Amino acid sequence: MIIAQEIIPAKGHAEIGDKAVEPTCTEAGLTEGSHCSVCGEVIEPQEIIPAIGHSFIDGVCEVCGKHENKETGDPKKETSDPEKDGVLIGDLNNDDKVTAKDSMIVQRYAIRLIKLDEKQIFAADANGDGKVTASDALQILRYSVHLKANERVGKVLEYK
Repeated sequence: MIIAQEIIPAKGHAEIGDKAVEPTCTEAGLTEGSHCSVCGEVIEPQEIIPAIGHSFIDGVCEVCGKHENKETGDPKKETSDPEKDGVLIGDLNNDDKVTAKDSMIVQRYAIRLIKLDEKQIFAADANGDGKVTASDALQILRYSVHLKANERVGKVLEYK
């Protein structure tokens, strides 16, 4: 017996906005975006806004009030200078550290909630396969909590 089927038209997306997050001296921000509250599909991906960095005047940051480390100068100079040395694999928010926050950024990119620029995609590719997936986020998270991770994570590599 054949039963007639009725086609039910799609209702369309129920778009809700994702608020922008302003960058700070050490933390990246996000642009506004939107997604569907019903199915979760990203309608307008959020993009990462790099951290603005400290602006020291007489040893005090005029933005956040942090005191400059007198022995080493700006805290960002303690590890590497990505402009000179390349890209720190796993560091997505440009704070010269690989942390769980970086892993979260990679996770958000892997599920298309945010966009990354080419240099960030290079930094996010923890296993070097040319793709950024949840597996890369896991490797970055493992490294950040001192567990065994892919040997690329935490290294500064030349970016072309």
